[in-house]
Amino acid sequence: MTDKEYAALYGRSGAAPKGGCAGQGDRRLLKGVADATHMWAYPSRRAERLEKAVAKEPRMRKAFATWSDCVVDKGFKRYGDPEAAQEDKAWGRGRDGNTAHTQREVGTAVADIECKRKHNTLGVWWSVMAKRQRADIGRNKAAYEVVRRDLDTLRANVRSITDG
Repeated sequence: MTDKEYAALYGRSGAAPKGGCAGQGDRRLLKGVADATHMWAYPSRRAERLEKAVAKEPRMRKAFATWSDCVVDKGFKRYGDPEAAQEDKAWGRGRDGNTAHTQREVGTAVADIECKRKHNTLGVWWSVMAKRQRADIGRNKAAYEVVRRDLDTLRANVRSITDG
């Protein structure tokens, strides 16, 4: 992008609309949205809290322990949960996020999948998460409904723009 294009996109020149073309686009997309920050941030903040709560559930801790024992039984390192295995620093991620895919890493990945299948780890995970999500939606129905209305408004704005 040239400096001139950047200035037009973000409103850094007198010739561009307020906030630049990006600002103009945002205003058009968000027209009628009550609270854009809440719309974008609320669901992800709730999901983060729910994930932490799910990880502490006895049923989930038992499922992760069973999965971890299975991975160890297959000759690989003990991890607290599948996400810890994925984030292991031993995999030497490059700047692009990819790894070298060493034999040990591939073996760990295969053990991970085999153990998840054998012990229904993901089934338990999804079941516990779904129960928590239903309860959270019930307790916070009004806040979720505000997000839903704003998302519906955003989608209607997108349709009006794309349909011409």
